[in-house]
Amino acid sequence: MEEVVCEVEKDLGVKVERMDVGRDKAAAALLSLVSLRGLPPVLYNRESLQQVTMKIDPENEGSVPPVDRKRVRAWAKGRRLSVEKKEEPDPKLEEMGIGEAELAAMSEEQRRGLENIRERTKEKASRSSK
Repeated sequence: MEEVVCEVEKDLGVKVERMDVGRDKAAAALLSLVSLRGLPPVLYNRESLQQVTMKIDPENEGSVPPVDRKRVRAWAKGRRLSVEKKEEPDPKLEEMGIGEAELAAMSEEQRRGLENIRERTKEKASRSSK
């Protein structure tokens, strides 16, 4: 990450302020404030309020994920960054409050209706994320 940030500083002529959240109470307070929305940011732009986070893969805890250079450049320029969304699985029948007994007691029309509800919910979620 540091290599990419240094490259962006040199190319764009910007200065990225490094903060030590372990030693500076003000920096730690700022980190806790901006990380309320999810993962703590690695890079945070005070003017555009954009942040770059690093995803940590639970399977490869020791490895460092690759850095998206284009995203860091856009961040440094103050451009709006797209939100990275994770794919959510379909809701399970149990989560919807429908057990095996209820499913067995449903008619074919009721099962199709349940499937249509799932489809519409998925479509509505995808439209609202755009």
